[in-house]
Amino acid sequence: TWPFPADPNLSEEENYVVTGLRLANRRIFDRSLRTMADFGMGTTIAALIGVAIVAITLYSSVVDQIRDYGTLKAIGASRQDLLRLILAQAWLFFCAGSTAGLLAFGAIKHLATQAPMEAPAHMLLGVCVVALISCSLASLVAVRRVLSIDPAIVFRG
Repeated sequence: TWPFPADPNLSEEENYVVTGLRLANRRIFDRSLRTMADFGMGTTIAALIGVAIVAITLYSSVVDQIRDYGTLKAIGASRQDLLRLILAQAWLFFCAGSTAGLLAFGAIKHLATQAPMEAPAHMLLGVCVVALISCSLASLVAVRRVLSIDPAIVFRG
């Protein structure tokens, strides 16, 4: 009736202990998988919300400064110049957000010494790379708006 086959080289008592350890390991593994899945889902949702916030903020900034972008187009700014300008704004958001996030993580890790907060350098670097890519992709909505501006908007009242 055991979930694992008995080892013929072990006594009944030793098989009982080994089976108990295997069951305990399975429970711990199953629980940790659930925790990782919950954490992964929460992280994914947080990342999507972050992308949406950056996209909305950049788009709002572009709408507020639409005449300025029209002026730039009217005086001969290329599509690449406008793209670089919007990407620079997105990357400033990335720098501010990453700096704030890493400082907050460091402060919490320092203050909550009982909480097991391990983050190897490669994990922090990976989070920063994903954040940079997310900010860059979020800027596409604003870029589309800027590239579709008619330079004549500057001369309208």
